[in-house]
Amino acid sequence: HVQRPGETCAVFLMLYGILRTMVEFFREQTYTGLSLLEWDITRGQLLTIPLFIAGVLLWVWVRRRRAS
Repeated sequence: HVQRPGETCAVFLMLYGILRTMVEFFREQTYTGLSLLEWDITRGQLLTIPLFIAGVLLWVWVRRRRAS
């Protein structure tokens, strides 16, 4: 498997988003949770959603760029 430019960054962003969300479940919160779509999520979890999405978009872009 040949590593393509951008793949490592995309994987990092996706894994960081997933792992940070998991860690937030165990952290003691110093502020109240946010109610979004009837889910109680923390600010940290909310802020990692764009990082995960950026990782997915980068992964797709790298893969499509390779195909063309």
